[in-house]
Amino acid sequence: MSSRSFDDLWTMLVESDESTRLEAKTASQTGKSIAETISAFSNEPSLGGGYLLLGVERTSPNPPIHYRIAGVPDPDKIQSEIASQCRDMFSVPIRPQLSVHRVEGENVVVAFIPEADDHHKPVFVKSRGVHNGTFRRVGPTDQRCTEDDLAILFQLKRGSSFDETPLDGTSFSDVDPKAIESYRRARSAHPSADELLEMDDRSLLYALGASENEGISSRLTMAGLLLFGKQASLRRKLPLARIDYIRVEGAAWMADPEAGYSSIEYRGPLLTIIPKLINQVLEGIPVAFSLRQNEVHREDLPLIPKRVIREAVVNSLMHRSYQVHQPVQVIQYSNRVEIKNPGYSLIPFERLGESGSRSRNNIIPSTLHDVGLAENKGTGIPVMRKVMEKANLTVPVIETDRVKDEFRLRLLSHHFLGEPDIQWLSQFRSLGLSPMEARALIMLRETKEIDNATYRQINQTDAHTASIDLRRLRDLGLLETRGGGSAVHYVEGPNFALGPELNRQLRPETRPVVLSPSQRQMLSALRQELPEDILDSIDRLKKKASREVLSSIIRGACAARPMTVDELGLLLSRNPSHILKRILPDANLRSERINGIVYYGAGEATKRRKKQRSDAKPAIGVTVQLTDQQRQELRSLRQELPEDVLSAIDGLKKRTQPEVLQDIILEICSVRPMTSYEIGLLLSRNPEHLRNRNLRRLLFLKKLTYTYPDEPRHPKQGYATVDNQAGSR
Repeated sequence: MSSRSFDDLWTMLVESDESTRLEAKTASQTGKSIAETISAFSNEPSLGGGYLLLGVERTSPNPPIHYRIAGVPDPDKIQSEIASQCRDMFSVPIRPQLSVHRVEGENVVVAFIPEADDHHKPVFVKSRGVHNGTFRRVGPTDQRCTEDDLAILFQLKRGSSFDETPLDGTSFSDVDPKAIESYRRARSAHPSADELLEMDDRSLLYALGASENEGISSRLTMAGLLLFGKQASLRRKLPLARIDYIRVEGAAWMADPEAGYSSIEYRGPLLTIIPKLINQVLEGIPVAFSLRQNEVHREDLPLIPKRVIREAVVNSLMHRSYQVHQPVQVIQYSNRVEIKNPGYSLIPFERLGESGSRSRNNIIPSTLHDVGLAENKGTGIPVMRKVMEKANLTVPVIETDRVKDEFRLRLLSHHFLGEPDIQWLSQFRSLGLSPMEARALIMLRETKEIDNATYRQINQTDAHTASIDLRRLRDLGLLETRGGGSAVHYVEGPNFALGPELNRQLRPETRPVVLSPSQRQMLSALRQELPEDILDSIDRLKKKASREVLSSIIRGACAARPMTVDELGLLLSRNPSHILKRILPDANLRSERINGIVYYGAGEATKRRKKQRSDAKPAIGVTVQLTDQQRQELRSLRQELPEDVLSAIDGLKKRTQPEVLQDIILEICSVRPMTSYEIGLLLSRNPEHLRNRNLRRLLFLKKLTYTYPDEPRHPKQGYATVDNQAGSR
């Protein structure tokens, strides 16, 4: 986790807001709240620590959320304060990793707070005591620990797992002899059968960690009762440690209240009910017949391979949290199996699927491994993925939620992108869907919802690409947003079911625009020139917005700079001819023809407001007094440039022809990619003016390209010549 770059952190923040691992604060927010965050990052089990971004300000309280770089006036002082707090304020010293980043001419401090070792937990603020000064990280918030939370942290400190806990009111009389017999029978077939089988039953339970000692009145441990307990004893002591098997007609959860469904409760020793549950699930999966070479009789095989079902069921029962009083649910739909168990994954989401395991229970996995039901090597998810891919099925889709303390696994009995899927997707041919977007629509059709994590898994892509593609599908009306922040997900949009009628039925003003790569880059450049309030209005724009709303947004956009009708259509995802005929006549804009192209600028009232806003800006071309740090940065930049470029820069006048200035910018960016701040520093020009008047023009002419083409508003956005773009990132 400590290897995250600032660029990665910034992308996480602007795309997904603050999260379990990321907190943004201004320079002034370094008092009480930062101490709580440090405690939370240090304590949260299996989180791996978290990041503080200092010098970042949230500019909008409501979605869509925006952040800006506010800067830290004295980064050395802030770093010293954080280091001192981490050393002196807490029950154990904390060693943060601190770094300063120069972004948009401002300093931003990044502090990585590592997770404390288990034997140091709980980490609390000394002046407030363990009960009032200990915090955990729940979603994007710091929560004061409850007594149950503290019990978990102290258990980690002792190095024991919850399933090792002795249960009062239990004894050897609560053991089901059939469960012990099942263990002995399975163990004897194992290649490494050993002296365990020679022990009597009480000694065997003690050796496995299933009881406190070998006496007849010895208490059973949590694992002992779960693995070997009688049904009546489990109902008495652990009434919700059961498995609910639910079969639903159709592909949606109770979509039709009148539709039938059936459910079975499984309660009993895990050693005997796991095989029954696996067979129950397999019976509900459609089968396909297989005829092996040189065989006469066919073999019926479930569409979801048996090994995948076994791994899924066993993993849910041995890795679940038994501290949460909630049953495991196995829900069988017509097209998939979903398994939900209490207890989020202790492996970070990004590492799910890698080798290696971390279990919240010690005894249950070990015992299931003894009888050949489980592996203790962390291979469950990788095996499931490999087997599903080999069967040409959708990879398992995983959701792990720390806030709900829940883990969910989806297994689709659907051959992905088969002939029926290709035929179904053909109805969207005119929308120019990418293969990844096509997979997303199939997943939505099958499961009725999709989110960023699901998109990443089925397409093996990153969070940022997933966000861009999902927003595009939303803008096309194929998806509709539900929830907010980290809980945002998508359901079927109004155009999802239109199929071939999509383009014909949509009115010209609401018809979705399918963008080419060059149009996407142009749109990115346009959005970079607009203020946050206009971008917010555009992002909130509905398909059937009124003329008054559209006129207001257009006036605001044209106040930033003159626009063509095609540019307005691109910004608003509207048909340009509709904007020209229906909206512009009422927008009170001035039109001006330049080189045969009509530009629309602000009306007189808007023009006066724009002039008032610009009065405070330094005049273009006027040298601004530089700070000592800026002088040092300028010296470093000039050392990178060849003499002929430096001579051209030194010969610039306050009023320079745009073509001359743009030629020098190309020479500068041919040395290495440069930010607008660096170019402005070299040329003694206002970076904002350079972006609006020169850099955008060079982007349009394809003489320059972004270093972050998918993130035009990236704080470290740079500009490279086309010949130099290969080394731009």
